[in-house]
Amino acid sequence: AVGGADGCVRVYDAKSGRERARITASAKASASLGSKGLAQASEDACVWSVAFITGGAVATGDASGAVQLWDAATGSRLASFEAHEADVLALCASQSGRKLYSTGIDTKVCVYEEVRRGKGMTSWVFRGFKRPHTHDVRALALVPVAQEPLLLSAGNDARVVAHSVPHFFERHPWHPTPAPQRVPCALAPSAAASGYGAPMLLAAHPASLDIW
Repeated sequence: AVGGADGCVRVYDAKSGRERARITASAKASASLGSKGLAQASEDACVWSVAFITGGAVATGDASGAVQLWDAATGSRLASFEAHEADVLALCASQSGRKLYSTGIDTKVCVYEEVRRGKGMTSWVFRGFKRPHTHDVRALALVPVAQEPLLLSAGNDARVVAHSVPHFFERHPWHPTPAPQRVPCALAPSAAASGYGAPMLLAAHPASLDIW
């Protein structure tokens, strides 16, 4: 799926390269049509970000601050959210496609989730947001760590911020250090097998080493 400055999203067949559907995703897209009905570039109608979610649906984020969910096959709108106050610059979906994250100029990192309503019905809801950055946020990425998946966000404040996916609202986000340091203490339990008779502990100081 590809979003453009004309406010439309084009869905292509990955194998044939043919266009399968065209969705008018931005409310201002109609205003960007020229005299002959041809789409013209307009920052007000621009679709900045797209992401596929569960069920083959596609999510869009546009210059109006709207996050919308669409049926990629029919082009019908499934849900619409106005949690942002300005352009939505990035979207990121979880591996299952049942969680969606959005961010943009207003520095919010928003969370949406698909919930079950009974009788096999589902719907998408807005869960909330955090503001971990001071300037425009332009990128989101999901790190599928087995123990605890992480959501990374980055933007114009030149900081990468890490969020716990399962504990997004319970835990504060943190800034990964760009130059991680070695742990000052290290244990060598295999030292017993080398003839020393017991595990060894190493403590590293700026100009010396202590071994126990």
